[in-house]
Amino acid sequence: MGKAKFAGFEEENRRNSVKVEIQETSQIVRQVEVSIPWADIAKDFGAHFQKYAKDLHIPGFRKGHVPRSIVQRQFGKKIQFDFFQDHFNKFYVEAIKQAMLEPVSEPKLLELSFEEGSDLNFTITVEVIPNFELPAYKDSFEISVPRYAIEDSDVEEALNKIAEQRAEMIDVEGLAEAGLTANYTELRPGEELGKAYQFEIGHSGEKRAAEEFIVGMQVGETKEVEIGGETVSLTLNSLKKKSIAEINDEFARSLGETVKDLADLKEQLRRQISSHWENEEAKARDLKIREYFINALADVEIPANLVEGYTDDMLTSMEQKYNYGLKGKAELRASLRPQALQELKWQLIKERIIDLEALEVKEEELDERIEEMLTGVESSQQESYRRYYQQKEAKNQIRFHYQEDKVMKHLFSYAKITPVDVNREQRLKGEYK
Repeated sequence: MGKAKFAGFEEENRRNSVKVEIQETSQIVRQVEVSIPWADIAKDFGAHFQKYAKDLHIPGFRKGHVPRSIVQRQFGKKIQFDFFQDHFNKFYVEAIKQAMLEPVSEPKLLELSFEEGSDLNFTITVEVIPNFELPAYKDSFEISVPRYAIEDSDVEEALNKIAEQRAEMIDVEGLAEAGLTANYTELRPGEELGKAYQFEIGHSGEKRAAEEFIVGMQVGETKEVEIGGETVSLTLNSLKKKSIAEINDEFARSLGETVKDLADLKEQLRRQISSHWENEEAKARDLKIREYFINALADVEIPANLVEGYTDDMLTSMEQKYNYGLKGKAELRASLRPQALQELKWQLIKERIIDLEALEVKEEELDERIEEMLTGVESSQQESYRRYYQQKEAKNQIRFHYQEDKVMKHLFSYAKITPVDVNREQRLKGEYK
């Protein structure tokens, strides 16, 4: 037998002699007791002992020539513990493999028993993904989903918004009042040139400190007022109001060649509004499906380190997107944690369904999805978009959403849906989502 084959046989024989016992102390914690026969580690320990003794210097003895009995008596426990630390990763990997565990946390050492000439025994705990059963959804599960009613007032509101967006701003005389757009200059102490501002008087979300002083002023008027403890000079430069066109056939045709008249415009808007709320219904349906499964597994524990890690990722993403500072970071993190827990549960549920139903997204499916996405892109730009979508990060994002779609379609086929009619007033109040 060659050396390589003999070494492989020796390694396999050693693995078989290692004893591993597992205790399930909770849904997510496994206690692993490991016992390694002295015969399996004697050679490695001997080499470790000699290396330690070789570098040891004790008065009265030449370096590397200290009697073994003295080394053992004075440094035996340290040598034994150092040996365990140096070889722990190998012992740990072997034990976890034999126990067929997939830890999601670092191991915690609970107990260690080891002396030269005796078996090495240690006990650790690790966290694992919980084992859970999916609800019997194939027997049909019930969810309530909103069915949004589209009313004439929705179309009228959309028409008015278009007209307002296309309104002309015209100069007006008289006093500044709510509904007018004021252009004014603030001149603060020490400034040679003031700063010009413009805002709509009385418009929610645009309340300014100067607004109460602007109201009642005339164009060209200047007054000195106190703002924030400073004397500020305010000059009203202009007042404008919106001139909104009459909504009629002529207005409708001005929006483009595809619009025949006002009736046609209203019909197009109704279709757009209906499409929007149909998408919202689909989102609500998917959310209800998620909630059904997450609630069914409410008692399933999730390893804390996974929740904390996911929360950290969410926080980092929000900081990058919205440029959050450190202020309020702890409070924000605490508010994100419940969402992280729900997201992790849903990911575990999805993975279980994908495995059981063989719903993995295949590469050819992914390529087909990318080609579908390119149909709305101009032919001259399709190749550059294709290269972008084929990049690892972009492709993984497409895969993620496609996988979500496949799972949702699968679950939707078993769902018993009860529509709940939601009128415009309820929709605007957010009474049902």
